[in-house]
Amino acid sequence: MSEITGARISKLRYPCPIQFVHPEAECDERYSRVYDVKRHLRAEHGVGLEDLQVRVLLSKALQSGSGVGAGTITAEKGGDI
Repeated sequence: MSEITGARISKLRYPCPIQFVHPEAECDERYSRVYDVKRHLRAEHGVGLEDLQVRVLLSKALQSGSGVGAGTITAEKGGDI
């Protein structure tokens, strides 16, 4: 069973990058697709972004290792950047 769980976790490589939009926010969710991250940001955090904007945030999050500290994007909660 742990092999199955481990395989599933390894496929969830994209962390929620909300810290780059709202530095005080925390979220431990992870996803396997950019589309899912985009939907999560809108549904759970009220942040609407275009695909390219999400990809830029994910790139920063993956480079930093935890998704924290490599700069922020300013957005109004519930609004698009």
